[in-house]
Amino acid sequence: MINDFSKLFWEDENNRIEINELLDFLSDPIEIDIDEIYHLGLYHSGISTSEFTIAMLTDFDYPIIVSFLDDYEMIIDGHHRIYKCNYFCKNKIKVRILDLKKVPEKFNMFRRNKWNVQN
Repeated sequence: MINDFSKLFWEDENNRIEINELLDFLSDPIEIDIDEIYHLGLYHSGISTSEFTIAMLTDFDYPIIVSFLDDYEMIIDGHHRIYKCNYFCKNKIKVRILDLKKVPEKFNMFRRNKWNVQN
């Protein structure tokens, strides 16, 4: 778990995107049904004891970040929160959406097919 959110970043072979840059392109927080995105989470098929502990420490006040093209593409940030939401049988989760149709090309790293993510 990252204690200093300002140091969060993502990178691929050509680009690095820091959280402050990403925040400029996100929607305002909304609530969506967890069923719409749970399958995109890293932990939808199980979780280790250490990851479970981290998940239980997360805070629902912070929206997760999800990319969207014609459907939800991937969870960019918030895998532990979505696991915790499901664990406690919550139906809704706060999200901020990155609309991939409205961002610079380097944000394509957040497309599902970039990482061979399956539905």
